[in-house]
Amino acid sequence: MKAGSFVVCVDDTNWSKYAHEHFNKLPVQGQLYIVSEIHPNYDSKEGPPGVSVEGIVGKIHTIKTYWGKYLPIEWHFKISRFKEIDLLSNSEEMIEEFENEEHVFETEADLIK
Repeated sequence: MKAGSFVVCVDDTNWSKYAHEHFNKLPVQGQLYIVSEIHPNYDSKEGPPGVSVEGIVGKIHTIKTYWGKYLPIEWHFKISRFKEIDLLSNSEEMIEEFENEEHVFETEADLIK
């Protein structure tokens, strides 16, 4: 996953009670988003990165990193709340499914319905 990737929200549950204070809105499960930024995990060297998505703005706050420095950073989401998707491969799968199904049209009028 990287900036510009298409992702779908797979988990919109168990938000912190402060989530609505940190963001202008929250992701919705099943909705498509575009990654605007990947954030390294500043709390733990081995921890997973975080993600920001276009259209959802997090407030800027200052954090203390695991190496002791203070950095301003945008509130962001756990990367596990999103799954990267490949729109091209998904559309190819849909076309293949359609081509494998039988489609019988009774009349010419049925073709334009």
